[in-house]
Amino acid sequence: MNQEPVINQTNNILNQGIQGVSDAISSVKNQVSAAFNDFSSQPNASSEFSYSNTIIAKFAFLLLVIILFMYFINLGINLISYYISPGSNPYLIRGIQQGTFPLQIPQNPNATGSITLMRSNNESTGAEFTWSIWLYIDDLTLSNSKSYQHIFNKGDAPSSANNGISLVNNAPGLYLGNGGDNSKPINTLHIIMDTVGVAVKSNNNNSTTPTSSGMKNETLNNGFMNPSPGTIDIPNVPLKKWFHVAIRLENSILDVYVNGTIDQRQILSNVPKQNYFDVFVCQNGGFQGSLSDLRYFNSALNVFQINTIVSKGPNMETSSQYATETRLKDYHYLSSLWYPI
Repeated sequence: MNQEPVINQTNNILNQGIQGVSDAISSVKNQVSAAFNDFSSQPNASSEFSYSNTIIAKFAFLLLVIILFMYFINLGINLISYYISPGSNPYLIRGIQQGTFPLQIPQNPNATGSITLMRSNNESTGAEFTWSIWLYIDDLTLSNSKSYQHIFNKGDAPSSANNGISLVNNAPGLYLGNGGDNSKPINTLHIIMDTVGVAVKSNNNNSTTPTSSGMKNETLNNGFMNPSPGTIDIPNVPLKKWFHVAIRLENSILDVYVNGTIDQRQILSNVPKQNYFDVFVCQNGGFQGSLSDLRYFNSALNVFQINTIVSKGPNMETSSQYATETRLKDYHYLSSLWYPI
């Protein structure tokens, strides 16, 4: 049986199908080309289209220029602030120094050696900040058992006439001792946070008693209620061993953490009193021991952030201030301070 006619018929059908598809594609191309040619042949339509595209392009370009300008202005301001403004979480002492080495850290940016602290980060819930320090108490011998040993305070210099405590400003103040109160152990940390005085009504400006109903039984001074500072005592702190202390303020809540665990909490009766005075460290002889990494944060650190600091341990490098004044680059290699655990 001859199969050639069948094969030829199949090829013819296939060729006809391909040719039909090709003709259809060519027809579509011709129609599209004719439509574009008709549109371009109309001068009014072409000019209107070009004009509208030009307006849109100019507006888009102007908008892009404005966005880029604002972006680079903001970037420049942030860079200038970063390099000129004081840091929000500065180290006042970075490294280790003796507890008997006095320091006064100026807050005036123009003063030599100043480390300016930014005011508290005033969140929606109120003022907040955190102070962090490592302590190593070597000896509790006091020349006067009724005086506190000064560790640091932000305010005015501590006075020996006031049991070694600053008379005016402690925002905050950290001291060591019991202040002559034998009911407390001598290895007690004493923390003070000043609060703002409250104006009250009285019949006499020289009166010492509030007359308004509902007032606390406090002493008046020229019409102002003398504020009661927040005080916290941490008894039985470790001896001859490094430990970490964090003083945390959030609104009116004053917390003290020891080695990452909250030890004491006090609700302040009045608004915390901040100041622009210098930071004093280890005044009036300081304390027998060492301190490391005194740092300020302008926000209230959470427990995880505090424990991150604790997990890193004390910085055993000599602080730059101590090295400059004493010309000692490092502690003696046999010192027990190299072995904090």
